[in-house]
Amino acid sequence: MINQSTLFIIGLGYLGSLFLLAYLTDRGLLPKKLVNHPIVFVLSLGVFAGTWTIYGAVGFLHESGYNFLTFYLGMSLAYFLTPVLLAPIFRLAKAYQLSSLADLLVFRYRSPTIGTLITIFMIIAITPVLAAQIQAVSSSIYYITQGSSQNQLAIMFCIFMTLFTIFFGAGHFDDRDQKHNGLIIAIAAESLFKLIAMLIIAGFCIYIVFDGHDNLNTWLRNNPKHITALYEPMIHGNWPSLILIFFTAAFAMPHMYHMAFTENNSLKSLYTAAWGLPLYLFLMAICIPPILWAGKKLLGDSSLPFEYLAIMLALASEYPMIAILTYLAGLSAASGVIIISTLALASMSLNHIVMPLTQTPTTGVYLYSWLRWQKYFLIAGIISLAYAVYRVIDNQQTLSQLILLAYTASVQFLPAVFGVLFWKQANRYGVLAGMIAGFAIWLLAFYLPLVIQLDPLGLFELIGIELTYVGIQLNNRNWHFITMSSVMINFLIMFAVSLITPTSEEENLAAEQCSQDLFSRQKYRQLAIENANEFKIRLSKALGEKVAEREVFQAMKELGLHRNESRPFVLQQLRNRIETNLSRLLGTSRAQEIIRENIPYAGSTVESEDLYVMEGRLEEYQYRLTGLAAELNHLRKFHRQTLLSLPIGVCALAQDQEIVTWNKTLQEITGISDNDVIGANLNQLPSPWNLLFKEFCFASDTRWHRKKLTINGETRWFNLHKAEIAGQQTQESGGMAILIEDMSNLLKLEAKLTHSERLASIGRMAAGVAHEIGNPITAIDCLAQNLLYDLNHQPIEQLRNSYSEEEKKTLEEIRLQTKRVAAIVQSLMNFSHAGKSDRENLPVHIYNCVQEAIKLLQIANKSSNIHLENLCQQNHFVLGDEQLLVQVFINLLSNAIDATDVVTDKTIEQYPIRITSKELGSQILISVIDHGHGIPETLLPTIFEPFVTNKDPGKGTGLGLALVHSIIEDHGGSIAIENWKQMDKQNQLTLSGTQVNVKLPVYKTN
Repeated sequence: MINQSTLFIIGLGYLGSLFLLAYLTDRGLLPKKLVNHPIVFVLSLGVFAGTWTIYGAVGFLHESGYNFLTFYLGMSLAYFLTPVLLAPIFRLAKAYQLSSLADLLVFRYRSPTIGTLITIFMIIAITPVLAAQIQAVSSSIYYITQGSSQNQLAIMFCIFMTLFTIFFGAGHFDDRDQKHNGLIIAIAAESLFKLIAMLIIAGFCIYIVFDGHDNLNTWLRNNPKHITALYEPMIHGNWPSLILIFFTAAFAMPHMYHMAFTENNSLKSLYTAAWGLPLYLFLMAICIPPILWAGKKLLGDSSLPFEYLAIMLALASEYPMIAILTYLAGLSAASGVIIISTLALASMSLNHIVMPLTQTPTTGVYLYSWLRWQKYFLIAGIISLAYAVYRVIDNQQTLSQLILLAYTASVQFLPAVFGVLFWKQANRYGVLAGMIAGFAIWLLAFYLPLVIQLDPLGLFELIGIELTYVGIQLNNRNWHFITMSSVMINFLIMFAVSLITPTSEEENLAAEQCSQDLFSRQKYRQLAIENANEFKIRLSKALGEKVAEREVFQAMKELGLHRNESRPFVLQQLRNRIETNLSRLLGTSRAQEIIRENIPYAGSTVESEDLYVMEGRLEEYQYRLTGLAAELNHLRKFHRQTLLSLPIGVCALAQDQEIVTWNKTLQEITGISDNDVIGANLNQLPSPWNLLFKEFCFASDTRWHRKKLTINGETRWFNLHKAEIAGQQTQESGGMAILIEDMSNLLKLEAKLTHSERLASIGRMAAGVAHEIGNPITAIDCLAQNLLYDLNHQPIEQLRNSYSEEEKKTLEEIRLQTKRVAAIVQSLMNFSHAGKSDRENLPVHIYNCVQEAIKLLQIANKSSNIHLENLCQQNHFVLGDEQLLVQVFINLLSNAIDATDVVTDKTIEQYPIRITSKELGSQILISVIDHGHGIPETLLPTIFEPFVTNKDPGKGTGLGLALVHSIIEDHGGSIAIENWKQMDKQNQLTLSGTQVNVKLPVYKTN
């Protein structure tokens, strides 16, 4: 026989290992991949399989036959319906921080009274479940040790559960993460241990008691009454009620709601549980019949404690380890149910009973510690209440009766949940009336007779319920009739009262938020507040300055907002987020009250035309659309993407000039992100865009052409168009669409092309002038030649002697100057023909080419103050078009002259612009070196691109170097620009400038 001390140490060691596992998880010592795995979540839902699945299921099977399967089938059915039942509840719970069923119903029906009543009803209903867990642990120890004091064991167990729940479950109220990873891992480990233990116990019954499957089948064939006995209870037709009860308990009971929605952050995990949890329950269920059959084979049909049959079998077979394993499985199941249920009930009680009845401290951050201590007291109080119920019942009811009593109460929440998900017309009056009626019947018919064995009205004798200490008779049809009748009365009263009583505006708004109708329209209300800073000021009255600041900052951080946010729909989002966060902190009722009083709405509710909100809802539900709705959504996305990708700026305004569309091109034009303006008013745009759009909206013209605007010192031009957007009715305006096109680059290009055309005209004129000048210059040259010829070859000596030497020199000078004029004219002629497409590559003398460029610059008076040195080698030739290369050097020298800072003549002499050449293998390197201000490093990578220049506006086109780059590449060469700097030691100056290096293929003359 196992003594009590040994069993206590084993149990304490097992629970201690689970606590250690939870502690290590909370310290981050377990891999996050494991902690967040969906299978861990599925196992944590095994908390639903409390001590009833370890002990009570065997007694239920013996008493009600295969009706025991309704427990597993009801639970599985609820999770099979995840897409239409659990998933919508999960979305609401996560979106609005609804941590309990009471929070969910208060959010939907906007009534604190509903939250208080549900919490009270839930405490009344759940205490028998908690008492059943205490009873199971103490009774299992009693049967193993045969004579232990159950009450002392129960007290020690309750104390230990209280400490663990406080330490791992209460958490920190200033912690925004609701998920207690350590607690989840511990519950998952418990569920896994329960499953393994039940499989081992079933294996023990099959292979030890029956000595294998074959012997089990033989025994069943020889004793058909044991099979028949399992089918007979089903003829009473109680199984539909049982399935409904356990179906509702799967999401309505506090421990199941808490694990499925509050401690779960992943919808994917919920869908995994849709098949994972039924599989888990199936494996647990198949273990029950072998235990019952083994007990009847080994111990007979005597009056045994069938609920603890596994322990009795192990002791009778002298397998104490199986008895200990069964005890640990029961201990594991009981601790899980107590911890999670108590934690959930404590939160509900704090939010819906304590908060409405007490004065919340609002100074400093004492609110968080005050709430934490209140929760500690509630946890201890709930477990103490469960122990009190356990003492009152005093083992006079079976586990099945206690569990069925509590789960029958959960069915009364079904009409209210139905109204949340599927019936928008349900209101607070209908829910309250129906729920009170249903719970009154439950209390009178089930709870009072079971707990206090009292029939004050003689009602129970009339309807046939026995008031003995065996409580509800599971095989009696009366409890089935009462259960179904109470639910139907609840439904009918809720339906009738909801139809004849008014529904508040807040309820209608909440109904829209809870609705699963994908095509229902959201409601929009204007806030009586102008910017985000006012939230802290207004909330300080209810929460205190520090708490208000902390809560507002947290909400703004979660939404990614700045303190000066003033967009109307964003302020409404901020209001909703603060209310959501406060719902977790103070409960839904208190949070709604604080927000309603301190951040009220202004005006009436209207249907929202906000494209941003509509787009968000459609994106959220797009994967649930099918058929024509899905096709329309694809069409919407296509047109939306088309609008956003247009190469012209698009701004759509609502009727009140709220910006609802701001496409990508407009973001590029203005430099303003859509996240900063969507939902804002035109007046809130940065200058000068606010004035531009505002003026254009009220202008009578529908089109502005080349509107001039100065932005950051730069002049830009825009074309603007606008069009009215029709509203729902033809006579009203639904807003306005504004199109804006940036014409700045086009106008600059037009100016450059005009300038180029002007230069071309000047070139043509210069060619004509040069041609006309060429004729008289030729005549002058000829006359000078004739005079000189006569002087030098005339036979008459007197004629030669009549001219002095000075006059002869004058004639020579006339001829020399005419040659210079002819050379200049020829240069102009050659330059005017540059750029012809049918050019022919010929040997070009680099020195002469550079020299001709210098002459042209001197003609244009471009280099009057600059000294140019042509230091190119006389023997360097390249193959190309001489006129194009002249144009290259004119551009390079012109840029060098513009960049050179001239101070004195001494500067001209000491720091001239030099053009050098040298041969590098198969190429000629030609360098143009100036002593100018250099080129900014940021411009160097793009200096050869068109319209890139570092000259002042109006002094450069940015086309010169682009043209040079094109000509050099066309000649098979390359060009590079670099800034240089060196120290002039003689003058103690730091010299700097630019060096342009042109490489062209060398041409050998020999």
